Amino acid sequence: MLCSDNAWPMHMRLPATSHALVRACLGFVVGLITRLWAPPRDLPGSLETEWRLVAVRWSGIVLMAPALQLLNLETHRLVAAYGVLGGATVYNLFVQAALWRRPGLLTSGYLTTLGDGLLNVAMISLGGGFDTPFYFLLYTVTIAAAMRYGYGPTAAGSAIFVVCDLLELRLAGKAPDGPFLLRSGFLALTGILASHLREQAWRAQSALHDQLRQAEHEALHDRLTGLPNRSLLLNRIQQAIATASETGRGLALLVVDLDRFKEVNDTLGHHYGDMLLPQVGARFVQALPSQSSVARLGGDEFAVLLPTSDVMAATGAALELERALQPRFTVDQHDLDVGASIGIAVYPAHGEDATSLLRHADVAMYVAKRSGDGYAVYTAELDQHSPQRLALLGELRQAIDRNDLVLHYQPKVALDTGRLVGVEALVRWRRADGVLVAPDQFIPLAEQTGLIRPLTRRVLDQALRQTWAWRQAGLELTVAVNLSMRDLHDPELPAALEHMLRKWEATPDCLLLEITESGLMSEPTRALETAVRLASTGVRLAIDDFGTGYSSLAYLKRLPVAELKIDKSFVGTMARDEGDATIVRSTIGLAHDLGLSVVAEGVEDQATWDLLGLLGCDVAQGYYLSQPTPASEFVQWLGPRSPQNRWLPAAA
Repeated sequence: MLCSDNAWPMHMRLPATSHALVRACLGFVVGLITRLWAPPRDLPGSLETEWRLVAVRWSGIVLMAPALQLLNLETHRLVAAYGVLGGATVYNLFVQAALWRRPGLLTSGYLTTLGDGLLNVAMISLGGGFDTPFYFLLYTVTIAAAMRYGYGPTAAGSAIFVVCDLLELRLAGKAPDGPFLLRSGFLALTGILASHLREQAWRAQSALHDQLRQAEHEALHDRLTGLPNRSLLLNRIQQAIATASETGRGLALLVVDLDRFKEVNDTLGHHYGDMLLPQVGARFVQALPSQSSVARLGGDEFAVLLPTSDVMAATGAALELERALQPRFTVDQHDLDVGASIGIAVYPAHGEDATSLLRHADVAMYVAKRSGDGYAVYTAELDQHSPQRLALLGELRQAIDRNDLVLHYQPKVALDTGRLVGVEALVRWRRADGVLVAPDQFIPLAEQTGLIRPLTRRVLDQALRQTWAWRQAGLELTVAVNLSMRDLHDPELPAALEHMLRKWEATPDCLLLEITESGLMSEPTRALETAVRLASTGVRLAIDDFGTGYSSLAYLKRLPVAELKIDKSFVGTMARDEGDATIVRSTIGLAHDLGLSVVAEGVEDQATWDLLGLLGCDVAQGYYLSQPTPASEFVQWLGPRSPQNRWLPAAA
């Protein structure tokens, strides 16, 4: 319990002025020690320990100066001791000045450690040293323990040393003398310094270890989801391949790309997409066995490694991933719905190294995305990166640049009047070697590589140029041109179309743009926006290949379309298959209820023509009427006919 000044006897009380002076002196000393101990704010962490060692040296110098008088040293030893103490003062000033300038190794390296050791040895030697080698050894071991084990073992070792030293003096009939005090004091001071160094070094090493571990984790894991990244995935694939080659068992790799994820980013912002991806990754991890590895490759693309797996197990895992995405995600009070397109590759059938497996699974994923089937297993026929495909790609790019692609035209005839109502323009490519490349070979290649954009513009330009030529000859025809899924995601297409209409002095009603149902539904929001802008130019829109996609009636009502084309897979067999006939009948009724005209493509015989007429279909198109032909042959085929005259099939 603290007492006030009045509680002390009168003869022990200090005058008020003296009391204030003592308190001021104590405050000054405490403040000085605090300032000495606390390093400058801008001093690097690696030099903070050196700064505190300077403060401890100053304390030692201040205490040692009067203590030397208690040792009863000979004059020459006392002078030498004060000389060493003066050298320590200069040395400490030098180190402190160097710390301000941060010379690095000079202040935090070997020179300061060597200087501390020399000062220590010099002072102990001048003060009388050790009586026996045993105590010198014990002193050294204690200091070593301090450097190795820290404060606790140092305190215990120092106590043992002091007790043994004191007992030795007692047994020799000596009282504790100056050398004993010097040894004990230096032991305590050096032990504290050594232990402090050890603690600082341990903390620095621990912090460095944590930083390295964190850096290693960040280098191998995705920052957003915490899942393994591409580098770690490739490493695990290589390990799994090595194991599989030894055991003779296979493995599977799945590449997963999220459907409709871009709509989330475009509608709500990338922040919502960033919050959605960790939830997707967590569901994937929960849906798969513990021995599998789920990784994020980047963007909205994930990968799954299934060790000891085959195609059947991989397709089962793909279905599990699809089911995991079925429940809606909740992100900041928004209910979000995403799907997945999954590509599958297995070892060793589809690749014997990590890079080829990943690439082939990626190829299969793009096939799944185009087809809308959810997942696809890699086959060599799907690979667009074979040497033959790469050569074909180079030729296709040159053909587009040189405008070597040509259009063939197939007539569209009204079933009730028999009149020609328009034509569909179909692109054809004959290579320099004379080989005719089928559209189903080079159109998907163009879509995958981005060449579909210039290709579509070439086709539109040629089609409008042909309508201009036909108008000069007195023939007014509407030309239908197909747009791909990539075209619907091209925000610059409407402006380019308006430019071409002005270039060829064409009215918008001479052009009909056919959009596939699957293309509309791949990214509905973005596709709808482009479709509305295209319709605003005045051209008409049609839904092509209807019945092969998954669009809803509610969505169809929002689309600015004027025509619906029934896919030839239903039309070609409707005369023989009652199920297909029912689908065609229902589609015709649906389209008419929505105010759309109906075109049946793939009409190849009289029976199909007659049945379509009975069902109320508006327009027919197919080989029964005419194959696609070049513009010059189409005019010859048309002959004396005109769109106003009744037209009958050549086979009739």
